[in-house]
Amino acid sequence: MKFCRRFLSLWIVTFLLPATWPMSAVVALEPGKLATRPPWTTSRVHGSPYPPAPYRVVSAFPQLQFKSPTSLVQLPGEDRMLVAELAGRILSFEKRADVDRSSLVVDL
Repeated sequence: MKFCRRFLSLWIVTFLLPATWPMSAVVALEPGKLATRPPWTTSRVHGSPYPPAPYRVVSAFPQLQFKSPTSLVQLPGEDRMLVAELAGRILSFEKRADVDRSSLVVDL
């Protein structure tokens, strides 16, 4: 027990006490000096370094709607897809663009 108290006291003096010293120096400065920031007017950067990728987002299954989907996977060796929803439902449907219904596999 005596060793723990000594170790804890030594640790506080060694690490925690010096950690507060730089903060006291910051507080001692004038308050207006910290609040103002010089404007950055010398930047010559315009735009982004790379053009945006030529991708478009399209709906793969436009007739299906899901509530908060989290993942979409294809069943191995099948033409069926599985969708997991945040609420715990897993739905299955055929892998066709014109599919209009999904069936419930499991509701957790």
